[in-house]
Amino acid sequence: MSKKNSKPKQREPFYRKDRKLWYVQLDGRQINLGPDRVVAWQRYHELMAVRAKATSVISPTQPVLAVLEAFMEYLFRERSARTYEFYQRFLKSFRYSIPAGLTVEQLRPAHVTD
Repeated sequence: MSKKNSKPKQREPFYRKDRKLWYVQLDGRQINLGPDRVVAWQRYHELMAVRAKATSVISPTQPVLAVLEAFMEYLFRERSARTYEFYQRFLKSFRYSIPAGLTVEQLRPAHVTD
């Protein structure tokens, strides 16, 4: 029987006996969900909900600054303080170099490279 039309298996939490912790593998990373099975599955569902929301399509009429703010909020919630601070410094000059009302559809390579 061919599996060409079957959907790829969704990653689910798994228990690592050596560490006595639950993990899920997403984007090539093992994410620690904690030692408690029930809490681990709750955290897993929260992560999947955030991922589903994050993969939503950006509207062409959405302001670029709103996209940057959403990205920074994501970093604040999901990444380390060091990563957040890096992107905050990195994107600061870009934020100030573009017009406040610039939309995604108006964004050009020159806005980024300048």
